[in-house]
Amino acid sequence: MVAHHKEARKSYAIYVRTWDDDGPERGSDLQISACVMKAIALASERGEADMDVDITQEHHPGTGPIRPGLDEVRDSVAKGKVSAVVAYDPEVLAEGLGSQIFHIADIESHGCGVYFAREGFDSSLEGRFFRLVRRLLATYREEKKKLKSAWDGRERPEE
Repeated sequence: MVAHHKEARKSYAIYVRTWDDDGPERGSDLQISACVMKAIALASERGEADMDVDITQEHHPGTGPIRPGLDEVRDSVAKGKVSAVVAYDPEVLAEGLGSQIFHIADIESHGCGVYFAREGFDSSLEGRFFRLVRRLLATYREEKKKLKSAWDGRERPEE
């Protein structure tokens, strides 16, 4: 349900997912309006007066990895059609922290930013923890690369 884009890399993809037990604090109308406002703010920060916003909305119970709408958004990102993906919070992308980080890393690997629209998320304990875990994983990967490159071409000692 992702619409065609008019211009590459000025489009914003909004991904909204609801599930059966959603109350009004996580309903689709709230998510859509918060995400649209976040996309407008991002475009304003970037000096983009003209932008496209594509909203992908799906109803999914949250269990299991199958998210056809998110897959469509990720495909658009991979094709270079989207400059930013906006979701209400990381749980909209996936239930578990590992899956959330995987999806975000995949989207960001294509040069596309991922932003969350939930009021106060960035300054909340959850938001700070989320960023900390991502930084720790990035540092771990960098150190692992350094260690591997240091041993390239040399025989490793036996343990």
